[in-house]
Amino acid sequence: MKTTVLTVQKYARQFGYLPDEQPQKKEKSYSGKRHFEYISANDSPHPHRDKWLLLRKEYPDANRTKLREIDWTNAEWLRRYDHDWFEENSPVPTTPVVGTIDWVSRDNEYLLKIRQAVEMQKNAQGKPSRICFNSIARISGLGDKLLGRLKRLPQTKKYVHSVIETTEEWHKRKIQWAIQQLLNEERELRTGNIIMTAGITKPSLQKYGYRQYIETLISDIENPIT
Repeated sequence: MKTTVLTVQKYARQFGYLPDEQPQKKEKSYSGKRHFEYISANDSPHPHRDKWLLLRKEYPDANRTKLREIDWTNAEWLRRYDHDWFEENSPVPTTPVVGTIDWVSRDNEYLLKIRQAVEMQKNAQGKPSRICFNSIARISGLGDKLLGRLKRLPQTKKYVHSVIETTEEWHKRKIQWAIQQLLNEERELRTGNIIMTAGITKPSLQKYGYRQYIETLISDIENPIT
């Protein structure tokens, strides 16, 4: 009869020739990944703010890094979705922040670019296009950066809001351009010609009452004040 090694070991333990086999302990394995609660941009900021203020009260001497380690989820939500408040209500960094933006200089830089963009749009050849936020961002080359940073740029923000045209302001600028075009081409200044050249639609004409405005401009040209 064949006897295996395991069988021999089994009987050896029964008769005391070998010590009892100890069960092997399974070591816990860790992935090393941090798991956090789900972060949603739709949350109200008030509970997050309250938690952050309470945390600062409980750990008055803790720096920003330590507070984030204690409650990373809440700190990360505030950093992402309530950034200005988070910065104002967090401990001042103990070391200079690398790459900090000089917003005063950035404001002056953006303001210059936007002024140039508006002038380019106003002086462009052909029928005037409406001066709006999208056109300013596109022509200035700032694109999406302008919208995301406008709240930090007070001079730029004020200027942008001052030059953005309403529909009526844009239409009137097109009417003035159309009159100048007809004068350059030595064509008759009639209301119909001006409306057609400016590209004013019938609904807009009725809504804003541009006929009176056009007739006033024609009268001022034909009967200049001496």
